Amino acid sequence: MRQMRIWFWLSIKRWLHHPGFTALLLLIPILMAGIQSLEPEETEKITIGVWAEGDGLDWKTAQELASWDGMFQFVLYSSEEEAREAVETRKAECAYLFPADLQEKLSSGDYRRCITVYTAPSTILEPLTEEIVFSALSSQYDAILLEEYADQEEALGELGETGKKQLRELYETYRTDGSTFQFEYVSLDKYAEKAKMPEGGTESGTGQAGSSVFPVRGMTAVFVFLAAFFAACSIGQDERRGLFAALPAAVRPLCQWAALAAPVALAALSSLAALGAAGEWTETLSELGAMAAYALISATCGEIARRIVRKPQVLAALIPVTALVLLVICPVFFDAGRWIEEAGMIRKILPTAWYLSWF
Repeated sequence: MRQMRIWFWLSIKRWLHHPGFTALLLLIPILMAGIQSLEPEETEKITIGVWAEGDGLDWKTAQELASWDGMFQFVLYSSEEEAREAVETRKAECAYLFPADLQEKLSSGDYRRCITVYTAPSTILEPLTEEIVFSALSSQYDAILLEEYADQEEALGELGETGKKQLRELYETYRTDGSTFQFEYVSLDKYAEKAKMPEGGTESGTGQAGSSVFPVRGMTAVFVFLAAFFAACSIGQDERRGLFAALPAAVRPLCQWAALAAPVALAALSSLAALGAAGEWTETLSELGAMAAYALISATCGEIARRIVRKPQVLAALIPVTALVLLVICPVFFDAGRWIEEAGMIRKILPTAWYLSWF
């Protein structure tokens, strides 16, 4: 173990004396922070005006829309004139005006023109907002219909005010907790296969449906893994020059592995700094533990590759292919498992995919 430590620290000093490798270690955090800064900022929401004349169903619907979170921002105006002026000045793409007798019109079946809509010239967004508006209206009006049904029908019995309050609370609970309806969109060519999968199965065999991509974390993980292969090429050349010939045969493989692990450890430290600089850092223990395990696995893979591919030149030629496979198969810039079923199977043997799956 003492000889392993010596070789490890000597190799650390040796790799740090390489100007190119040292510059790369310093540039990785800067580059990753720059890539993270290129991600588009949250786009400004599109303003849609809302005005309620009364304080009944029209006001409840307007409040429902005002709390809606999405690409549209529904703004409550204090008067019809203010809402119309916002549309005319293009402060709002369109405006929905709810009359005070909205509930009476709906109850009497007078659905046509019960809501007034002002639209800006040449706008195309008004049809896109209709579904949201009528969804909010339906969610509020359905509660009224439920109470009317409870009053008129005998199926629920005599509820009283307490029972009606509990009924409204249950309605709100099942309307907002996502347990009533759940939608999932799949392509037709995948539907038959997905229907045959057991419950909890995934579409692409990746272990999670629609897994996320990790541009910064993925690139740093690829860098650590490739560092092991670069080190393996260097160790192969050192072995040919007889650098390890003086070592006893019993400790020679361990010292070679320690020398190979040195640049991998430096690459891991640089990657951790890059994650912090890019704002990708999670919990300290998780980050350090995952990176330590991944660096050990990468160094071991590099040693195995060195022993299988005896010629350093051939091993060096495999590095670009390895980089391409890792970038395409692992969820770095896109999730190949969404389109290529075999990608999920290949990921099972790639340490980089293991590391990314931990996050």
